[in-house]
Amino acid sequence: MSIFISNGNSKLKCNIFDLPCIKTCKPNLTCHKYCYAKKSLRYPAVGPCRERNLKATKLKSFVKDMIQALSKKRNNIVRIHSSGDFYSVGYIKKWFEIMRSMPDKKFYAYTKRDDLFTKKMLLDKPDNFTLIFSFDGIKDSDDIETLKIHKFDKIAVVHKTKSNCPAQLDSKIKCGVECIKCIDKKGDKVIIFKKH
Repeated sequence: MSIFISNGNSKLKCNIFDLPCIKTCKPNLTCHKYCYAKKSLRYPAVGPCRERNLKATKLKSFVKDMIQALSKKRNNIVRIHSSGDFYSVGYIKKWFEIMRSMPDKKFYAYTKRDDLFTKKMLLDKPDNFTLIFSFDGIKDSDDIETLKIHKFDKIAVVHKTKSNCPAQLDSKIKCGVECIKCIDKKGDKVIIFKKH
């Protein structure tokens, strides 16, 4: 089964592997109501492509197939899930194996799966993986700096009016090119996105 990895979009200039939104996400989240990944489903090919990717992740050959697919990509930055999320511990472990096999590539992902990414699981997290915990809901107060990072490399919040995302503040800046704020484990530990 073929895996589809995009070469990016108007905002992200990196390799992107997507899964179906909501179906693979933590149940009963507020963000399901306004999920931005649903917007792209207006294009007829998007939904079936994400479903094929999901089926591919469940095959025994997924690790080998993903390594082969990523090895053909020139860009060394890989975003896991601009749509969807890690849906099981077994799936996370497959990605850990892929990351260890490709130390020259930098992987990053946003997740709300604090139930799957336990402290024990994160002790095994590869060094070339930046994991960002994405808080559910939309913030509208200034208490952002008091949020705790806990076990994740960074945290992300959606705010009604504020942003510290360079690409959101300047349309000329592309993620993965002029800005690697989300990928770099150093620097700001809290990433704020204005709701869009």
